[in-house]
Order: sequence, then structure tokens, then C-alpha cells
Amino acid sequence: MTLEEWWFDREQFYMIDEIKGLIQEMNNQKMRPFLWESYPDGDALEKVIAATADRLKNEKIVYITHAIRGRWWKKFCKDVEEHSVTGVIILDHYPKDWPCPTGCVIVEIQSVIDTMLNQIFDSGSLPTIQTHRNIDQLPYSFFLPVMSDDMGRSLIQRHLSILGIDCMALMSTPDIMPDTLLLDSSDPWLVNAELSRAQSGKTFDSKQRSKEQKFNAGGSNVDIMVNALHKCRFAIAMDNNPDWMDGNAFMTEKMIWAFWAGVPVIWLCNPKKRSLLESWGFRDSSDGFDRLIHPNENPIPGWISEISTLERLVTSSVSQSWQDGQGERVYKNYQIICSLRARLHEEQWQEWQKIKSLI
Repeated sequence: MTLEEWWFDREQFYMIDEIKGLIQEMNNQKMRPFLWESYPDGDALEKVIAATADRLKNEKIVYITHAIRGRWWKKFCKDVEEHSVTGVIILDHYPKDWPCPTGCVIVEIQSVIDTMLNQIFDSGSLPTIQTHRNIDQLPYSFFLPVMSDDMGRSLIQRHLSILGIDCMALMSTPDIMPDTLLLDSSDPWLVNAELSRAQSGKTFDSKQRSKEQKFNAGGSNVDIMVNALHKCRFAIAMDNNPDWMDGNAFMTEKMIWAFWAGVPVIWLCNPKKRSLLESWGFRDSSDGFDRLIHPNENPIPGWISEISTLERLVTSSVSQSWQDGQGERVYKNYQIICSLRARLHEEQWQEWQKIKSLI
């Protein structure tokens, strides 16, 4: 089952009742969400963006789910403006510095982490965290589950393997076909020959890939993920396509697993996603690293250097003192994640007030 099929066929959307009911009614009327992220750049994407504008024109409401890139949004806005289309647009995060088509109202939600948080709370499986972690009981340097083969995450994972940075890590890796990865045509690190090789995927827990994909995708298997994180000195959090520097801040479970486990974490993400996480109050453990990445710059080399430096730190003689220094931060992150569902639902209620008279 593809990501798009899984998303569209779900029976449950965990949001406030008003917005959940609206989206379910749209599904019942065959107005399923558009998932631009699943289309490669080119004619297919152009067509689905045009189809989204047509849906808004005909139905006066449309839902675009998952990640959106800035240039895609500009194309959509241009199509909408050219045909004087008005209506309601539901998005999984809307950056406030992006344009809003004239006559349209935008409703902003975070469907995936809202679903995950509800699954966790409903299961009653809230983990107990430790603010003092003994490194002698942490056999792995970092945790990084990578299951999908999008270019950005695959490039990061392959570099970590080729350069030996993952030798003490707990990782999952995707299947990669030969001659699909290339960091830079100039090959500054002399790794393109290795990048071009095929890779057979593996899972961090030695179970079947379908099992891990299932528990990686939602909050119902929180114990499995938390237990894995508790074996690691820090976590790397990155969503699909982390190198889309012009993307919005659509958030998935991958960005917040470490908060539940009480584990130090670094985020590999675009500026808008980092800004949203920080606006919620979260902090990562990337102190001292330059985070000013130009939108047109490839962030991957800088991220690889950051991971390499931190991996050396957590396996050095100062590893315990570094770990001790993270306790207050991880506890604060845990407190925030425990209250995030209520915050998201309050924000959804405010969004509902903007459109309830229009529906």
C-alpha cells in the first residue's frame, strides 16, 4: 500500500470533532485530500496542482495534506488567482509569510502528529523518562530509523554509513537501487562511487520491514520506539525530504519520538519546521552549530558534519558530562509534548471559528 492509499483509506482522523467531521464528509463525497508530496516534480505534479485548483473552484473547499514546497504553493496560488477562485483551503501547516489567494480562507492543522498524540494518550502508554542517563547503559551512539527511500534521507543515511559514522548507531535503512543517489557532481568528498551502489534495507530491531513500517507510522507502538531510543545517547529526527529548504512545517511522528523518550535530539529539517518546533517550546541539542542555511544551499554536507561531531562527542571521555547536561532540556521537552495535544486542539478550534459560517 502506498503512502497515499494508506492516508486516504484511514477511518479515523484525530482532530476536534468539527474539523474531523468536515474532512470525513469531504471523503464521503469523494473529495479526498490532495497529497502533492507523493508526486515528483514535472508534468504529474503540475496536473495535480491544477486539479486542486479546479476542485476549489467547483466545490469551494479543498484539503492539501502533508508537505508542500514554496514553489508549488506559488503555482497553485497563481492558478487560483487567474480564475478568481474563492473558498476554504485546509493545509497541514501554512507559513504566515506565504501568500493567500484573494477571497480564500486557509485552515491550518497538523493531522499526523495530532493522530499520533491521540493514539498515545488513548493507549495510556505514557513513558517514564530519566533526567540522568548512565552512558554505560547506552550501547548505541544515536538512533535513526530511515524506511522510505526519498532522496534527502537516503543521502544522509548512506553518507553516515560510507564515512563510518554509524558504526555504533541503531539504524534502519531503506532499499536503494543502483545509480539513484548523487550528492554533488563535483564529488567533494569522493563518495559518489559508493553512493551509486545498491543497498539492501535493514531494520533496527531485526523484525520484518512491514512490521517496522507499521509501528514507525503512528503512536500505537510507542513502547517499541521508546525502548529503542532508551538504548541510544542521542536521536536524529528528520521527516521525509528534510532537504526541502523551501518546504512548509508539516510535522510527523519522526520529529517528536525523542521527546516522549526523554532522549537528546538533533533536528534535520527546513527553517520553518525548526521555527514551529521552537515556537511550541521544544529545544534540540544542536548547541554550537551554525543553523543559518541559505534556502538555495544544500544542507546535507553541514548536517553530516554536525552528526559526525556529535557522534564523536557522545563516544568520548566527556560523554557522561554531556549527557548530564541534557537532563533539564529533555525533561522540558517531555512536559511540552504532554501538553501539545491540548494546544493543537485549541488552535484547531480557533481555525474552525474562521470558517464555520462558510461551511
